[in-house]
Amino acid sequence: MIVPFGFLKASTGVSLPPSYIINEIDQLTVNPTGTWTGIDVLDSTHYVVSYQGDFTDGYVSIISHDGSGGSLTEIKMLEFDPSRGTSTSICVIDSTHFAIAYSGPDIDGFIKTFSVDGSYNITLVDTLEQDTNNNSNNSLILIDSTHLMLAYQGTSGDGFVKTFSIDAVTADNITQIDVLEFDTLVATWISLRQITASFYVIAYAGVGNDGFVKTFSIDGSYDNITQVDVLEHDTVQGMFNSVAVIDATHFAISYGGSGNDGWVKTFSIDGSADNITEIDSLEYDTANGDYTSLCLIDNTHLIVAYSGVSRNGTASIIDLDGSYNLTKADTLIYINPTNLFNQIVQLDDEHYAIVCQGDGNDCITVTLTINGI
Repeated sequence: MIVPFGFLKASTGVSLPPSYIINEIDQLTVNPTGTWTGIDVLDSTHYVVSYQGDFTDGYVSIISHDGSGGSLTEIKMLEFDPSRGTSTSICVIDSTHFAIAYSGPDIDGFIKTFSVDGSYNITLVDTLEQDTNNNSNNSLILIDSTHLMLAYQGTSGDGFVKTFSIDAVTADNITQIDVLEFDTLVATWISLRQITASFYVIAYAGVGNDGFVKTFSIDGSYDNITQVDVLEHDTVQGMFNSVAVIDATHFAISYGGSGNDGWVKTFSIDGSADNITEIDSLEYDTANGDYTSLCLIDNTHLIVAYSGVSRNGTASIIDLDGSYNLTKADTLIYINPTNLFNQIVQLDDEHYAIVCQGDGNDCITVTLTINGI
């Protein structure tokens, strides 16, 4: 296990032993410089991470593991933009293709697709400069094997969401289908997730850094992006957002609220993604909880990775009851002393991978196991 000097692992439970316990498996320095990170699972023994590296260039690396999150090794790396590659967001299309959205030269918005061969060599497939004015805070997701959706902060700081098509099998010919300016004032710290094939949710910080959630629909041609509903859920602060969809009518968000404390909330929607209603809220860290990334473990548990007290990299399990009420369970410190830009992904039921910016601006990846599942 590779543990950089100065990093500390410590686990803290609650007064009654939680049903799920977090333990660290392994840790790897991917690159001496890495911020604005992204992560997704490629196959059962590999995942991909994107990040802004040396001189603000854009990089992507393939990380191998032993199938249980151990023996982390960077096996391939590609500098996908030698000029500028910040605000990266990555999504895997299939086991041999992935896409990256990022802010490139002149702060323009780009999407690139890549192929991966049997030896995990990375090759650029196609490039689309999807916004020639301004781009940051990207959140890219896969709709299906031939379509992508992207939410981002664009011109004048406004919020935009777009759909794109790609060719089947090759992931070539990235083509924009539709665009909606979902906030004409400001949208930052954006997180986009798919609820169903027709409905989507975005959490973001809007005017005054207040916290907003909005739902959207698309038609059967991936066109006509339409806002369904909006809820301003935090009138003080709603930054560092991350969404996890629980089921077709419920989702959760984690974010940094007032004082950058760590909050998680659950919401309900109807079958048409309308009528967003807050169910419960939990201040899971009263000292610090920003740069959050939220992931669903199962229908009664969430895990959130975040920058906690003293900027320690921290993961906490949040329990969900049958009414979607929230309780904090186990907590693990996985990086000490500095941690930013967390992104977490589920490798399988028991194992999770995080990529983040660590001490000295290193790009770090950490794997965790959850005992008790």
